[in-house]
Amino acid sequence: MLRGMRGGRWSAEEEAYADKVFELFNAGSVPNCPEGTTMRALLADLLNCAPMRVSKKFSGERAIGKCSYKRSSADLDEEEAELKPLEQAFHDSVRGMGHLKMS
Repeated sequence: MLRGMRGGRWSAEEEAYADKVFELFNAGSVPNCPEGTTMRALLADLLNCAPMRVSKKFSGERAIGKCSYKRSSADLDEEEAELKPLEQAFHDSVRGMGHLKMS
């Protein structure tokens, strides 16, 4: 395992977070998730762990397979409408304080 990556037993908080991401992934409403991203890759990235650790956790009845992310167009418009003004206000408040990662 690479240094700094999570491993071993899943905490209750980690499982709850992964389950929520799983739910949002299936609904097509994960914020800032590019289309075509696999659930395995997304969870491994968000949880800072090896993709195989995710595969082992989500096996059997909960198997994630090779499903790819497809954003729901209905959620996209509503999400953007709510998120855009908040994102802009944040960027305005920190302008000139260093580099920002734009979504």
